[in-house]
Amino acid sequence: MDLLKNLGKVKKTTQKRVIESFSDSNFTLGYAPKKISTPTKVYCLRYPLISSFQKENNYYVIKSEMLDIIGTGRDENEAKASFAEEFDFIYRRLNTLNDDQLTERNKLIKININNIVLGTE
Repeated sequence: MDLLKNLGKVKKTTQKRVIESFSDSNFTLGYAPKKISTPTKVYCLRYPLISSFQKENNYYVIKSEMLDIIGTGRDENEAKASFAEEFDFIYRRLNTLNDDQLTERNKLIKININNIVLGTE
């Protein structure tokens, strides 16, 4: 169990070092959260949501092509919070609409997001 805790610490430290190493330039990294946290809810995902994490012109951008969601911020935490807010909005909005009210693209996003979300905490 301690090994797993230490592995999580190493992963966060390594991620921070990688981001710091690229902090003065544009870059793209993989971002794959297994949980997405908003101030009021935590979405537990069936599997990691494969996304990209970019730095462009002193702005951080997290983007999920599959769900058509983008979060931006002046730092990593702001971008993650923005991404979580967009995820929450899209999940709730698409699930309040009937399929006949959605475009074909939004129907696919609704199917994908509902397959990804295992539950909430």
